[in-house]
Amino acid sequence: MKDAIEQLKKSTGYSFYFSPNDLDTQKIISISLNDATIDEAIRQLLTDQKGLSYEIKNKRIQIIKAAPQTINVAPQKSGVYGKIIDDAGEPLIGVAVREIGTQNITITDSDGGFYLDVQQGKNLEISCVGFKTMIVAAKEGAPTNISMSIDTQALDEVVVVGYGSMQKRDLTGAISQVKGDDISDMPLRSASDAIQGKIAGVTVTANSGSPGALGDVRIRGVGTLNGNDPLYVVDGLPQSGIGWLNARDIQNIEVLKDASAQAIYGSRAANGVILITTKRGGKGENYSSNIEFDANIGFQSCSKEYDMLDAEGFMEYKNRAYAAAGKELLADFATKEKRDAILNFLEKNGGRAGTNWWKAITNSPSEAINQNYNLAFSGGITKLRYRSSFGYMDQKGLVKGSEYKRLNGRINVDSEVKEWLTLSGDVNVSYEERKNIQENDSYQATVFTAASADPITPVYRDNLVDVPDFMYDSIAVRRNFTIK
Repeated sequence: MKDAIEQLKKSTGYSFYFSPNDLDTQKIISISLNDATIDEAIRQLLTDQKGLSYEIKNKRIQIIKAAPQTINVAPQKSGVYGKIIDDAGEPLIGVAVREIGTQNITITDSDGGFYLDVQQGKNLEISCVGFKTMIVAAKEGAPTNISMSIDTQALDEVVVVGYGSMQKRDLTGAISQVKGDDISDMPLRSASDAIQGKIAGVTVTANSGSPGALGDVRIRGVGTLNGNDPLYVVDGLPQSGIGWLNARDIQNIEVLKDASAQAIYGSRAANGVILITTKRGGKGENYSSNIEFDANIGFQSCSKEYDMLDAEGFMEYKNRAYAAAGKELLADFATKEKRDAILNFLEKNGGRAGTNWWKAITNSPSEAINQNYNLAFSGGITKLRYRSSFGYMDQKGLVKGSEYKRLNGRINVDSEVKEWLTLSGDVNVSYEERKNIQENDSYQATVFTAASADPITPVYRDNLVDVPDFMYDSIAVRRNFTIK
């Protein structure tokens, strides 16, 4: 049966629709067709399939169980039958009727009728593209007539487009949207993290490992020669960046990708526009208020650490390098006596292996902590609504000496003075404190310097014990320190 249907689809171009519970596609059949019509072909196909009927409409062939001739008389076979219509009373074709929790499913015919072998008391899921999904209880032996409503929610969503707001159904430009609910449970460090991986054609690439550093946002790749950052617009006000914005204050993010954005913002929108709407208080007939609080704490660690030479391996490496270059051995490591003196000095001042500079400059996971706390108050009455929020972020870097702190405060107030006049006030205060290390430098960067530092030199140079005379200058011991 399955092979025969595939052959008919290829030779006629018709599409077949049926429930696996109704049609046995593994049944072995034998039919012969020569210059036959599609109607004759389907009748031969279903010769041995009892209780099935079919409808042919608009290159669609729908195979279903034969519904009772009248819905006023209960069918002989147990099951649920009925008719599905829309709000205007027109029958709906191709509506899926499924017994919840099973693969027992059927679809409505050209008259909106359906029949499903299911027991009374089971729940049915009624679904169709463009209509609201419904859950109804099965009534065995009685007609189940259902009216489905059009699902206009997606088309009626309001999208900010730069020069106001529009409904999705009226949009023609390339606009993508991220809702605040989609990012409410994410541990975001910055507002730019809210769009990472959320919108097609938008990439966020990290250009720095420093705490609090923002990634490079690119909309549909590189667009200009000089600067490729998009234009940010927060509550209608153009901004050069959004590092100061608390991600927990975001209600919606719209990304304008095409050239229509330049008709609004001019050349500043050459690389696209990111529109951000912040959260506001809700209306209410009676005074209402809400309190929101969230906190998250994260621990950071390096996914991979450098393998550092110990003191003995370092001295051997230096001597081999000098010998390979045809030079005399390094004076401090030239003899076994000197090497033993160095190892003895290290053993008495921290350990024979010497200094692991990678571990010396990095924080442990318990030290590299990322903390984020947010508190918000919102509410309103019929003519007035407000929302105030406070946020605190403290991120310690993986490398000692790098950290980032941010303190945010925001108040949004809306007052409906008249039916035609609404006054709004937005105030945002942000304080940032950043400590960075040298990076992206092949010679002076902190990590590079640590990776190339010799393990013989101690981290701290005071109160050292048994310092060999020939090492005073090489480890830069300050003479005014007391040497035991």
